[in-house]
Amino acid sequence: MDELAEAQLTEPASEAPKAQPLRHREPWAPARKLPSGRGFLRLVTEPTPAQRRPQRAPEPPPSAPPVQAAPPPLPVAPAGPVQLNLFSWKPGPTDTPAEARHR
Repeated sequence: MDELAEAQLTEPASEAPKAQPLRHREPWAPARKLPSGRGFLRLVTEPTPAQRRPQRAPEPPPSAPPVQAAPPPLPVAPAGPVQLNLFSWKPGPTDTPAEARHR
């Protein structure tokens, strides 16, 4: 880091940049100048970038919905006393969302 700071401090001062008027680029395709020097109107012969994009492949047909082979086994209740936890509770298979809220 010290070397960088020394190199910057030993660099001789240069001239400030001078403002230059902006110029339109000269067209490379057939074109004509617009009135009052506002630019050029050029003839477009090549396809636009949107037309150069490759065409999308057709979408595949929708797949069949997944089928569950067998219902999951019911949880087995523990034999002895268990420490309960409010955050681990899940509604049972027979509970509707409204019943689960009112318990």
